[in-house]
Amino acid sequence: MEDGFKRLECNDNDVLALANDTFKVNRFKKAVNASFNSSVGRKFIEQLTSQSIHLNMQKLHPKSSDEAWFNEGIDCELLNLGSKAWKKGKVKINITLEFYVEEEEIIEPESPLDDIRRMANEGNF
Repeated sequence: MEDGFKRLECNDNDVLALANDTFKVNRFKKAVNASFNSSVGRKFIEQLTSQSIHLNMQKLHPKSSDEAWFNEGIDCELLNLGSKAWKKGKVKINITLEFYVEEEEIIEPESPLDDIRRMANEGNF
């Protein structure tokens, strides 16, 4: 990835620290998933509409609410460039966590030979 971020690959029992709070990754994932309720789905549809993408959700997914975008997906068809036929399937929005490892400054321990090297470089040997 160009920006240095990579998909966060970790176990559910790993710990994530955000400021002064720590959470097991599993708990954080569950909270993120729970936050994508119908109000987020509704806001998503509103934002699409503001970008001139008008969707009739009752027609697209009559049995569920706007949160279907984040859960089971929305029925759709896809026509790939160069393909001769449409493919039926579902489109789903999946949120991933990414992590960028900040490089820590590597401090090399001082060697007992450093004094000898300095003296040799200064001509005091």
